[in-house]
Amino acid sequence: MAKNCVAPLVLCMSVAAPGQVITYNGDVFPESVGWERVGTFDADRSLVDGQLVIDVDLGVWDPLPGGEQDFYKRSIAEFAGEPFFLEWRCVTNAPNTEIGGVGGSAINAWGTGVANHFTITGDRVRLIRDNFLPIVFVDIDPAVSHTYRLEYYRDESYFWYIDGEIVDSGVPEGDFPNPNSRIIWGSSMWQTPSTNQWDYIRYGVIPEPGTLLLLIPGAAFLVWRGRQAPG
Repeated sequence: MAKNCVAPLVLCMSVAAPGQVITYNGDVFPESVGWERVGTFDADRSLVDGQLVIDVDLGVWDPLPGGEQDFYKRSIAEFAGEPFFLEWRCVTNAPNTEIGGVGGSAINAWGTGVANHFTITGDRVRLIRDNFLPIVFVDIDPAVSHTYRLEYYRDESYFWYIDGEIVDSGVPEGDFPNPNSRIIWGSSMWQTPSTNQWDYIRYGVIPEPGTLLLLIPGAAFLVWRGRQAPG
């Protein structure tokens, strides 16, 4: 479970191949780097200190419920059959009453037979995996960014982390990713306007246990030992 940084002189057992991890940083608008923008196309957006800031309000979408929606989607079919992770960092000031209408920040990673739908508000997160499974709620500290991570393994297990701690785990409903899988993420309003800040979205193949991954050439290696969220 531990991760260690070792000196650059240690030989690398194996290095993740180029393209195995895809990262969006909030320094450009997502549609300029391959994400398809969907929604109402009228939310106010800005790029501030390396974050994508999405302000959603009622706009012209009167009457309530429902207002502006700003989302981004992308296929992850190329990762079908691989041990897969999805990680993101964000913060919202949406009240938790928005959860019922998927207001605030949300991210959905799904494919045939599998759904991972996260709704994030200021102090609570909801995960829905299936209409026939218990809904998972986790309370979080408000007004600070949190790091969320989802892992799927070929041994048919999944793990959900918040800030490096496992908050849910079990057996998924099927293989994920699969050839029909995609990710969609963004922000919307249900009853209350909110400001949503997205730091990054990254996803890709989880290195096998024992893999040494070069993070910065000539600087340090990250040693993977078991299922440990990267720092």
